Amino acid sequence: MAENWKNNYSKKVIILLNILKLIVIAIICVAAGAIIYFAFYSQSTCEDIGCYNDALLNCKKVSFIRTGEDSVWQYDILNVRDDSSCNVQVRLLKRTDGEIIFENLQDQSMICMVYNTEDSFPEEDMSRCHGKLKEGFQEIIIDRMHNYLLQNIGEISAEFQGV
Repeated sequence: MAENWKNNYSKKVIILLNILKLIVIAIICVAAGAIIYFAFYSQSTCEDIGCYNDALLNCKKVSFIRTGEDSVWQYDILNVRDDSSCNVQVRLLKRTDGEIIFENLQDQSMICMVYNTEDSFPEEDMSRCHGKLKEGFQEIIIDRMHNYLLQNIGEISAEFQGV
């Protein structure tokens, strides 16, 4: 009888130790996941342009929202592109000028290559950007040029004939 009690007791101890091992492994996995998230995916927020420019120098992952004359922009510094530039995601959050033509561009984004020491905003040089937002702006520019040509075809034709 004493032998049977020892076997049952040792089985219970082994089961409890295995459960404890699983709990420790789960805690380690959660901690490792949290460390990876905060090291690679977390992003702080800048409240002013100085903070954003400082983060841009080292390509530190930050988010910055800027209200311009006619638009509200969000800039997310994503990563280092090379020694002198970063990849920045630019999102048009809102147009404040009321032009309906830009309505489809709200919440669209593009990725821009931005030099670390640059004082201008990424959307000011679209040649270094790619994405849906850039394509949308290009489409608007082409439509406006097309409409201008149609409205002024007589004047343009006369100018070409004079050449």
